[in-house]
Amino acid sequence: AMSAITWAFIFEMACKLIGLGWSDYWGDRWNVLDGTIVSLSLVEIFMSVVAAGTGLKFSFLRIFRVLRVVRMLRLMKAWAGLYNVVRTFVDALPQMSNLMILMLLTMVIFSLLGMQLLGGIYNPQTGYSLEPCPAGVCPAADGVTGPLKPQPRGHFNYFGPTMLTVFALMTGEWAGYMSEAVGVMGGAYALYFVAVVLIVRYLILNLLVAILLEAFSKDTTRTLESSRTTSDSTDRDSRVEKLGSMYAELGVGDVPPVWPRDYALFCFAPRNGARRFAVWLTTHQIFDKVMVVVILVSSASLVVDSPRLDPSSSLALWLGRLEIAWVVIFCGEALLKCVAITFQKYVSSPWNQLDLFLVLSQMLVLLASSVPQLGALRILRVLRALRPLRLIARLPELRIIITSLMYTVPAVTNVFGVL
Repeated sequence: AMSAITWAFIFEMACKLIGLGWSDYWGDRWNVLDGTIVSLSLVEIFMSVVAAGTGLKFSFLRIFRVLRVVRMLRLMKAWAGLYNVVRTFVDALPQMSNLMILMLLTMVIFSLLGMQLLGGIYNPQTGYSLEPCPAGVCPAADGVTGPLKPQPRGHFNYFGPTMLTVFALMTGEWAGYMSEAVGVMGGAYALYFVAVVLIVRYLILNLLVAILLEAFSKDTTRTLESSRTTSDSTDRDSRVEKLGSMYAELGVGDVPPVWPRDYALFCFAPRNGARRFAVWLTTHQIFDKVMVVVILVSSASLVVDSPRLDPSSSLALWLGRLEIAWVVIFCGEALLKCVAITFQKYVSSPWNQLDLFLVLSQMLVLLASSVPQLGALRILRVLRALRPLRLIARLPELRIIITSLMYTVPAVTNVFGVL
């Protein structure tokens, strides 16, 4: 039956090629879909015939058969309603992509936060085995009396399992994971699970639904095209405006600068060469791109820094050195921006306040690791999990989404008050 159907599609393709010609046939997207699948079927038939008498088996050709399922998309050509639904969904993808990036970023942040707060809590001292437990029977551990329980499926020892745990929490399977963690660490740690469920499950996922509903209620294509053009021109104009305004502030004409109002860090005058260089560097596109790469790499180092990592291993030592390097780089970035726009204007931005807060907290952590009397400050290591948030300030699309969410906080608070 499959061979007869395949030859029927081959016959259809041949008729269209004869009737429409090569260029017109391949100029239609539906014909491109049909022609590609038929061509792969011909390759499969040819290779099967060649290998028939040789004993060779081309098992990889079976994957071509999976592509035949794509033929069901041809239903959209005749089913106008289905085609409109799929087209609207595709048109909404640009808007959804920004929110998907934000959702992924939020999952990474909560995963890193979970590793910092709950990593390694399931150990023999808390009644859980670190070894595999065949048939549910766990081997005994040194210094621990009594039977041990297997490791829970949702643990926070490594980044991969932690991401799966956060994904399970956002899909609604949070009660069991929370009860296990609260049973070990106490009721205060339930706030972590509540935050994941409220922010990721009820807020961000519902925003995805809202975008789809909006896409179905108006002409998405026209809106997206106009907004894309407007946003591109706005980004270019704002960048030029920003650079021009900063240079205008530095070049104050014949009016002498007033100390300390017009001086950056009390010593850099508006016409100072170092300050002009800081303005040029911090407003350059490459500067933001380099900082984005640094944030991504530093966040990746947090992923590798597992709570189960041996502190005396070479990997742990290198991660410690890299942590110092990240703090130095981020301090340098903050210092350059303070020189360029003055400290008062730097801290006037909420995103810069977040950057400065994270930098200062990590400096205190490094100081605590060197001074034993400040060991209590090492709890600030948990704030490293917020490092991916620095990406939001450098991605305008995500910044718009976060700003919109902030505007909805009062209304959401009222709803929770009613509940």
